Amino acid sequence: MFSDGMSDKLKEGFNVELDGFGFYSLSLESRPVQTPEEIRSQSVSFHHVTFRNSKTLTAKLSDIHFSRKENVTISPLTPEQRRERVIAYLQNNPSSGLSRRKYSELTGCTRYKALKELDELVTEGLLVCLGRGNVMLYALKHT
Repeated sequence: MFSDGMSDKLKEGFNVELDGFGFYSLSLESRPVQTPEEIRSQSVSFHHVTFRNSKTLTAKLSDIHFSRKENVTISPLTPEQRRERVIAYLQNNPSSGLSRRKYSELTGCTRYKALKELDELVTEGLLVCLGRGNVMLYALKHT
């Protein structure tokens, strides 16, 4: 309901302000023109929604302090051990598939390392990728 109301106001040409949070507005685009007289309503289209945070939000976030995370986990397994563990899991659970999260649990890899290694296993032809985006599962490639 909220997004319907917001999109209606944006379509009507209004900026939408969420008090203490920021402003949403539309960004438009058109084909290249040489003079303003060449612009026609048919050549203008929606590009994207822009967000500009409020001064209140900026002030609340201005005192953030950052530090390096020291407890980065490095997998205690060698690449060969990780590969063997993944193959064994998929052979024992052929119908469930393997998610990136499950790969991380099995191997002790970070999420980014898990994605990289899963992509490598697909490239090598050992695994196939099923699904897209956040619904990715991996399975053993049948030869």
